Amino acid sequence: MSITRITDADREPVYYLKIEGLAALYGTVKPPDLTVGVGVPGNFVEYATRAAVIPGEGFDFSRRLVAEDAIIESEVLAVSLATDDESPDAFDPARIFGKLGQFGASYSANLRTDILPGAGDIVAEVSTTVGVEAGDVVHIGRETCYVVEVLAGPPRLSLTRGELGTREQAHRIDAESGIYPLVTSPLVHFRGRRVTIYESALRADGSAPGSTEYVERMKGVLVSEPQIAASGKGHSIDLQISPITGLLDQPLGTGSPTLRLSAHAHTFDAMTCNLIDIVEKVKAEGDLLSLFPCAEDPDGFNFIPIFAGGGNGESVMGAIGSFDGSLPAVHPRSVPLNISGSLVFVTDVAGNLVKTDPVVSSLLPNFDLSAKNEPSVERRRLAVSSLLGVPQTYRWPDILVQRFTESFGSESMDNTDGGRFRLALDLTSEVSPAITVSANFSWVQGMQKAPSVSLSLCNDVGELVSSTEDGFGDHRRAHIFNADGVDPDSRIDTTHQMIPYEVLELSSGEEGGVQTVDMSAELRGREIPPFYLATRVANAFCYLGHYSEAQERYISAEKYLTLATDPGIPVGESRSYEFTKDDESEPLALVNIGPAAAVNVDGVTVYRSEILNSEVFGETSVMADRSGEDPHKLQPIAAFEDKKIGEIILELLCSLDGGRITSAGYDVLPFGAAMDESDIDVESFLAIPDPIPGAQALRPKARQAGTIYEAVRGLLRASGYAIDLRLQDDGVCRVVATPIGIPNASKVAGSIGESEIADTPPPASTAELSIRNVFNFRSNFDPAGEAGVEKTVKDSASVELFGEASDLDVDLQGVDLRSGTPGQMIEALRPLFSRLRQEFSYPRRVFVVTLRAGLVAQMQIGGTYALSHRQLLGADGVSVDSALCRLRSISFSGFDAVAECEFVFYGFSGSGWGPSADVEIIAGNILTLSAASYSSAGDSDIDAFLVAGAKVRLYDASDVDAFQEVTVGSYDKALRKITLVEASVWPIDEPAYLTPTVYDLSPESLKLFGYFDKTRVT
Repeated sequence: MSITRITDADREPVYYLKIEGLAALYGTVKPPDLTVGVGVPGNFVEYATRAAVIPGEGFDFSRRLVAEDAIIESEVLAVSLATDDESPDAFDPARIFGKLGQFGASYSANLRTDILPGAGDIVAEVSTTVGVEAGDVVHIGRETCYVVEVLAGPPRLSLTRGELGTREQAHRIDAESGIYPLVTSPLVHFRGRRVTIYESALRADGSAPGSTEYVERMKGVLVSEPQIAASGKGHSIDLQISPITGLLDQPLGTGSPTLRLSAHAHTFDAMTCNLIDIVEKVKAEGDLLSLFPCAEDPDGFNFIPIFAGGGNGESVMGAIGSFDGSLPAVHPRSVPLNISGSLVFVTDVAGNLVKTDPVVSSLLPNFDLSAKNEPSVERRRLAVSSLLGVPQTYRWPDILVQRFTESFGSESMDNTDGGRFRLALDLTSEVSPAITVSANFSWVQGMQKAPSVSLSLCNDVGELVSSTEDGFGDHRRAHIFNADGVDPDSRIDTTHQMIPYEVLELSSGEEGGVQTVDMSAELRGREIPPFYLATRVANAFCYLGHYSEAQERYISAEKYLTLATDPGIPVGESRSYEFTKDDESEPLALVNIGPAAAVNVDGVTVYRSEILNSEVFGETSVMADRSGEDPHKLQPIAAFEDKKIGEIILELLCSLDGGRITSAGYDVLPFGAAMDESDIDVESFLAIPDPIPGAQALRPKARQAGTIYEAVRGLLRASGYAIDLRLQDDGVCRVVATPIGIPNASKVAGSIGESEIADTPPPASTAELSIRNVFNFRSNFDPAGEAGVEKTVKDSASVELFGEASDLDVDLQGVDLRSGTPGQMIEALRPLFSRLRQEFSYPRRVFVVTLRAGLVAQMQIGGTYALSHRQLLGADGVSVDSALCRLRSISFSGFDAVAECEFVFYGFSGSGWGPSADVEIIAGNILTLSAASYSSAGDSDIDAFLVAGAKVRLYDASDVDAFQEVTVGSYDKALRKITLVEASVWPIDEPAYLTPTVYDLSPESLKLFGYFDKTRVT
């Protein structure tokens, strides 16, 4: 495609437009023929071509740079199509654009299955196949598909995807909300569809140009549905088209599905959020006292019958503990015998006989015998999963009910898995839900006092243990016991492995207080009634760890997330999501998860994803859905770490669903502007320099329903760039990153003289007195949008000169500055402040000239142009010759012969950034430089001016003005070391940097990253 057809001085412009998914072209003249392959190999569709665009109307290609916001604004372009409502033409604009949504479709159905990113050609289930047949073209969202085959039982369509210029994209159903994407034929929804406007000119003989003579004049998006007679003409249809750069200011990801935690299952990894501990505490009560006769057993040992009432009453076995020796002697439930003050532990049993230690058996039967219930504490434990690090997905909360029964449900006190209490989790009790607490002990004959035992529950195991250990020796502390004695796990800090309060309420409140249940068998022969402890159980939850004071963040989160629906993350990829509440806009936490695996749990399919990392923003790390409260939802977010600004913007521009459809390298996010990489000048974005070299990190976030501009505007402002749509030399219209600010002598886009400038209206020279000389920098934004770092820097010279102070807020979203010391902040903000003060702190000239329309087709908003005209007022008076200016705006219609342009003249220009070098270490007369190299051509800044004998300035990065002038003795590039002629007498703790004292010439290679040809220190 040649651009000369539209840049010639004498031209008669013609246009046609192509809408994705529509097999018809409409132009001011009959568009060129177009045939494309659709569906199966060998099948072709010939586009309908109609001369239906009303010439002379619309096609406003105006653009304007808003320098303070680093935004290039473009007008919405209007196109009017003539129509004849009586025409039998099937492609008359009224028949194409006049259908009212799905009600105007000949076929309409609901999609019944998810279509995931990158799935390729598929078989999709639909609600009906009545009205569609093989060979038809159908539309799902903004994607067009070809019907290969119609299938029955259930109704399905075999589809090829991404036809007629559309792209494959994800289509999700939300069965819970009853939302299903529409499948329609023909095309009945137009808003959001991409449009390409082609421009050429009539040939000299007045004939229409051929297909190779057109160029892509603009790529855009339909911003609304077609309007009939909106311009007051009854037989016209109006289309409103925004340049494709308008997508940067459109809400992101609004069509993405809402993810929720599964209310049917949960995945445990046995490493965190897995344990419940309870503590049983026994007081020194419930003693037995009897004088029993001594007898001799078959082995010759004396034995004592332990029957209340001397052998004819109720057995006291299990009354207050275990007598049979099945538990270790130190076990809290192993009841000792006290013979005349001597403590003897039971070692064996035969029936209901208790054998005493043979050493003291000869003393019997002359002594009183008592079975004494010593003060003791026992901790018992429930573990949902025992497979450390291995994901186990269980039905929830059924697994908790089951584990309560297995761990705390024994009715015996004799074995290690028993206890003085038995507990059950009852989800259907009158006090629903409730923990039922029942006693395994009772009052029997021979007891001097009724046994009294307390049960303590708390989600904080530290509080639980410390509250029940008072007054007990070390061997009686709240340990967990096994068959060998104290379980080693008792001494391991499991504080952060406990199931938290938000999941199961055990504590007396959210602050973590211990809840105690006291039970006592006070009345003879009466059964101790159960106690019902009301609680709450989360319907679904995700635990994101505990706060570490040392690391200043939340750590030890669960390893897996259990979701109700498939997030559709491709294999090998990951996605970030923010937890929010339906009634809250601020995010509570962020998780980055991998692809989901489908897991069947008792007939219910859930989706398990590994949590790769997480971050907590709110006051709690437990995302728990509970009855009576709004459930959490997971919204996709584009979060970046340690990437260059150009890569960040490219990923936001290209991403469709993260399926690498629009770009193999940049379509990696769950949402974005969905631009094809071929529509973008990739190199212009990769050339954007690091905006703030002193920043700790660039961490922009693009949120669902937010915009790309909101995410990266601060980075663009900091780097001195804006995003534009520009026609390039190969006739293709691409999105480009364009530098803005002070004119750059190294990159003059063109020269404009009197031969290109119209005499009427005459060129105008106005003084722009709008001054900004107080810059309010804000960065380190939190998820709620509040700035964590604020710094105001004033251009004192400008304030003193003009006698006024005017503020400019500079929000650096996505930039995290080092803010440990004021010096670190000044170091980071210095280059940005230097550029802004030059651009905004002093008056400027604005040249308003009228150029021929053909010339402005390729002109760059923000570009540097050399302007010459005798009637323009320059810095020294009337007439300017090759004055370097920035192009601020272009205003014209595509059918106009001329265009009005605004150029900003500052009175000086630069050639980029001044060469400099960062100093890491100062040791006497030896300076060690950092390893950073800033040149895209492979040259370091240091090569330009660090030569023997050169005078350089050594700056303290914490001070804008202070410097020490030194002389270079030698420079070792390999070691990055400079030897100065004189030793530095200036000890610098903060980072420092070098600049040349005198620097008039620059090697050509350095102009790629630039320098200032004049330096003014103020």
